[in-house]
Amino acid sequence: MTGVTPRDETPPKNTRRRAALEALLKLLDVTVGLAVLTGGVFALVATPNSVTSEVNLPFFVLAWSLMLIVGGFSAALGRLTGIWILETSGIASSAAGALIYLVIASKLLLTDFGVGLAITLILVAILALFRRYIELQILLSEPGQQGFLARLQHLLRIRTLGTLRP
Repeated sequence: MTGVTPRDETPPKNTRRRAALEALLKLLDVTVGLAVLTGGVFALVATPNSVTSEVNLPFFVLAWSLMLIVGGFSAALGRLTGIWILETSGIASSAAGALIYLVIASKLLLTDFGVGLAITLILVAILALFRRYIELQILLSEPGQQGFLARLQHLLRIRTLGTLRP
């Protein structure tokens, strides 16, 4: 019987399939970053009149556009290079820019019910960005590493002397 692995042997890992799937994930993450960047460019140069009419402070258009442009570029570059801080900060910036746009676009729902589709898709994009952010946090965490609250409690337990000694 060929092709059957004996019970005491472990079958070889499917490394080519795994490598192909990881490359596909990387391509998708880079594509998301570039799509966010593209959306930021459109938000900067071609913001719809219906959206600009809802914005009382024109600074917000520039703010969310730059967050999307810089965040998308940083996320894509970070994923390509493997520099996690670029990808993490890019995702945070992209999500913040999209969140601002979501809030402003939500005001349009009162006058144009058709905007509901765009709002839903923006929300899906934000959730996908958060999903990748959480995935990065899992990948970057070390086993046994203390969380923020545990480190803060440790710092508060440390006592310092009232006087300085040389």
